[in-house]
Amino acid sequence: MSQTLSWVRPDLEPKTLLTLNSPALYGDGHRHVTRVYLNSILNIFSGNIRAMTVFTTIKTAAGIGAMMLLPQTAVAQDSLPELDLYFSGAIGASVAGDYEGDLDPGRNYPISGDFDTSGALRLAVGSTFGSSFRGEAELSYRDMQFADEFEDPLSGPLDSVGNAAITALMVNGLYTMPIGSSGYVGYFGGGLGVAQVDVDLKRGPIDPTRVLSQGDYTSLAAQLRVGAERQLNNGVTVFTDYTYFHVADKDYTSFNTGFGAANPQSFGSINSHEIAVGLRFSR
Repeated sequence: MSQTLSWVRPDLEPKTLLTLNSPALYGDGHRHVTRVYLNSILNIFSGNIRAMTVFTTIKTAAGIGAMMLLPQTAVAQDSLPELDLYFSGAIGASVAGDYEGDLDPGRNYPISGDFDTSGALRLAVGSTFGSSFRGEAELSYRDMQFADEFEDPLSGPLDSVGNAAITALMVNGLYTMPIGSSGYVGYFGGGLGVAQVDVDLKRGPIDPTRVLSQGDYTSLAAQLRVGAERQLNNGVTVFTDYTYFHVADKDYTSFNTGFGAANPQSFGSINSHEIAVGLRFSR
């Protein structure tokens, strides 16, 4: 009598692993293997072997990718420019050119006059980029005083008093360069931004209650700057510069004693030349 041992796998046909001869097994203790199907044994492990191979391949590829990415990330971080923040303040004198306006464009009532020499104040915060470029945001204030007279189209020269207060927010870019071996550094550049202009123009001492123009408007602004600086000690630099400042012309609504409130008016462009001195503090 013989016994046949079989193994059944759901996706395969039944395979005979081995046949045992019962007399040999129970009689003389010798076991005779009649047939072994090696392909059945291999099928048992083939699925697991393929899964392990795919997993090992993915893990190896991920490791290689990480090793390639890390050096590139380090290089990218090393290539970022180091920011050197600073704060600066300056005070100076402003000499503006002529001004022109129209108290009532509908009736064609133009006026013109001059500005007196006025003061200018500016504050800025910025950063250096590399060794020769500087970028900053600047807040400035100018108190532009009207001259004692303005030209009236009907009456000729008339007394006037008042001011045009200008608050400007600018974004500047400046290029710096050493001036030989003197220790001084020159710079030049410019900026763009917006300006809030508050106009308060009245008749002079003869009729100070008569308002010619009283209102405000916002317009585009631009400036050019050139100067020189010298470092005093660690973190403190003194500088002086020249600035050409421009505010574009604008139509706006104003109060006028003769024409009443909400009176449409226009004010021409404002151009000034400024000399300033200041200090810059860097960390």
